[in-house]
Amino acid sequence: MDKKSKIFFFVFFLLIVSSIAVTYYRFMVQRDYMIQAEADCDPYTESCFVYVCDPEAGEECTGDPVEDTSYYKLIDRNAKNIPLCDPADETCTALVCGEGEADCSYTLCDPATATDGEACNDPITYTLENPIEEENSIDVEGGVTGDETDASEEIVPTRESLVLLDEVSCKTGDIFVSTDASDKISVDTDGNYEATFSSDEVQVVSLTDNQNQICAQGISLPEYAGKVYIDAKSTAETLVFRTEGISTTVPEEATSRMALIGGSVSFPALLAYVQTELPKKNMTTLTAQPEFQNLVRRCAEEVISKSLP
Repeated sequence: MDKKSKIFFFVFFLLIVSSIAVTYYRFMVQRDYMIQAEADCDPYTESCFVYVCDPEAGEECTGDPVEDTSYYKLIDRNAKNIPLCDPADETCTALVCGEGEADCSYTLCDPATATDGEACNDPITYTLENPIEEENSIDVEGGVTGDETDASEEIVPTRESLVLLDEVSCKTGDIFVSTDASDKISVDTDGNYEATFSSDEVQVVSLTDNQNQICAQGISLPEYAGKVYIDAKSTAETLVFRTEGISTTVPEEATSRMALIGGSVSFPALLAYVQTELPKKNMTTLTAQPEFQNLVRRCAEEVISKSLP
């Protein structure tokens, strides 16, 4: 073997060794790589992937449909940010994105993400079929009031992450929620708030910034018990719902029409558009877009043709 060949193979060998060393350092020492896992998903407020235990596949099932059904969303997270703890431990944050964490995102279930034929959960339908039972309401001071609350409105406890601020244009400064039954109420840094909701009428819930610009909206139905989740999906549904001929304050009619909106052929395209634009534009700018107006019109026409005689 001549000298040039020896030099070539020596350099080639060094490159291979260096590549292996760099890869080992990145993956084994720095743990700088992405993983995807199944994270907890709230079927009351999120469109979750649905998994049903299958005894024919050799799985140990209880025979109870409720116990054998689980709901999850996908999380993509950089391994270097994942703490070494048991995900089953309630204090473990392995499958939770940190505030402002880069390289961390959730994927909910929709026709675009259910690529392997997975079933998706509809929060509206799930809430109707599994209403949350509230034994007591909470007054403004936080005390239990039992049945003494006015029948037309009540103060309800909140859930975590009621507002997905990363999905809407409200990202900095003071953020507020307002309803037909209450004035502006501050939203904390985690997206939680405590508001007054009607127990017998449908209400529109608006998320606004400190310039009084509406960033997103949602619909509050009495059966939600105030657990209103404001994000791109709720905003898309609300914008169609508020179209003339669809909006109503009657809970039964509103529930039916909301289900028709989510199930319409045109809704996935509208939702995809809102999910893309809402983090960058406020509602005023978004609703002025011709493409948005056409998507809402097509979806509204489908709903009206099915819901009205």
